[in-house]
Amino acid sequence: MIYFSLDLFDNYFRALKQEKQTFDLVCTSYTKKVVFEDGKKVVFQNDENNFANLCLIQRVRREGKNFLKDNICSPDRVDFYNLYEDPTKLPEIVKIDLRSAYWKYSLQRGIISKETDEMLDKLYDIKKYQLDYLLTKEQIEKYEKEKKYARLKALGSLATRRVNEHYVDGVLDDVDADEEETRGLYFMICEGIDQIMKEAAYEFGGRVFYYYWDCIFAAPEIEKDVVDFFKEHGYGSKSSYTPIEHIKIGDNSFLVTKDENKMYGVKEDQQFILENGGLDLSNEICMLPDSIRKKNNIREIVANILKS
Repeated sequence: MIYFSLDLFDNYFRALKQEKQTFDLVCTSYTKKVVFEDGKKVVFQNDENNFANLCLIQRVRREGKNFLKDNICSPDRVDFYNLYEDPTKLPEIVKIDLRSAYWKYSLQRGIISKETDEMLDKLYDIKKYQLDYLLTKEQIEKYEKEKKYARLKALGSLATRRVNEHYVDGVLDDVDADEEETRGLYFMICEGIDQIMKEAAYEFGGRVFYYYWDCIFAAPEIEKDVVDFFKEHGYGSKSSYTPIEHIKIGDNSFLVTKDENKMYGVKEDQQFILENGGLDLSNEICMLPDSIRKKNNIREIVANILKS
């Protein structure tokens, strides 16, 4: 099996079709695998897919399957995000992010084991590297992001869906799909955190404005109460203060944190809660060259417009 960076896939795939090759293409969110008739395999993946991360993924999948042997997995609806009150009415709000929320929930429920958690810590032992290499603040932040990526990718692998494409003489001949048997378990984990965010919104009434996955927007005066609420459920958190802006792109509304210019979606049936009309960026985005719109995702484009 040969491995390459995912960035190289498009040119390789184009060449295969031009050369009228016969092959199978297996696609997931993070990888593309080309399988030839003679059994040769060429895999294109993100650079973060190192051997240690792949071992972590395999371990989480194995433990997920073991969990399903003794537990029924039937997740209800997962909202992922909800708007309750208009956060743009305040000069600023407190944004509270849970730390390692989905990983800790999985650990609490016994979906992953303590040994797997310890494996993750050993793979990303930041304190050890600080002592050995005297890491800078930027290097530590990069290392923490890599650890977060490893956690999320390992859990996300429970929901892996593969699209299998069969090409004959460079032409698509057949397509089918399959998914991990643990896919429902992944959404059960998401439902667990979703429920905690809804409980926080209920607990603090109109002073919680919005949540998005494992992040919540609240009135500054209840920061300590919300942090304590999450702590009682076993979750640490990180707080930051920021003004919120409402922007519109076509018929879609978004909340944007002014400190980082991050976008958070608002459901269509909840847009009426936002009292101001919002800053409409539709024209600015339409006027951008196609090359920029294709190269960058909408969040990056909006962030650049707001910065300017």
